[in-house]
Amino acid sequence: MTKTQKRTTLIGAIALTLIIGCGLILGNAVLASQAMSTNGEPAGENIIQPLPLNARPIALQQDNAAAGRVSTAILTNEHGETVIVETVRRAAEEANPLYIEGSPDLSKISEETAIANAIELLKGKYALRQETIDRFTVEAIFYTKYEDITEPVWWVNLYPANINDYADIGCYWALINSDTGEAAGLFSAADGRG
Repeated sequence: MTKTQKRTTLIGAIALTLIIGCGLILGNAVLASQAMSTNGEPAGENIIQPLPLNARPIALQQDNAAAGRVSTAILTNEHGETVIVETVRRAAEEANPLYIEGSPDLSKISEETAIANAIELLKGKYALRQETIDRFTVEAIFYTKYEDITEPVWWVNLYPANINDYADIGCYWALINSDTGEAAGLFSAADGRG
């Protein structure tokens, strides 16, 4: 065999290998498409269907600028038409926290006043003596929203300084209206909360 014949045979073998390889890849793609199809047609052709010209998208009419998240889906309605369905979920609907901490401005009662009012109100409601009050650690947090209370409040918590005293003295907390200093709620662990 001459050099030219060897080169021609080698190039032919490479070309034949490439043609067979491409044919196998294409054949596998067709077989896979048929296997994934539910109606015997290639599955890739059924993934995206164009909307009929007379189909009008169904959409929730909401202010998209204020929307938290927009979800879009392509569905087939009861008439066999493909339609776009858009749902808008506002950020407030996704995350509506029960508790929002804040900082009081100068028009609100001070933390010290809130604590003093809470202690006096809790002493009155639960007949607590000063000796018992002295066994608590007192913490106060300002909330602009607390559960279903819409006005800002001070949450004042009385928790045993010694954890071993919990069974003996329990714990108490008060919600103090930050404008008036009055009780928005008085609670004890014995009330089933906390």
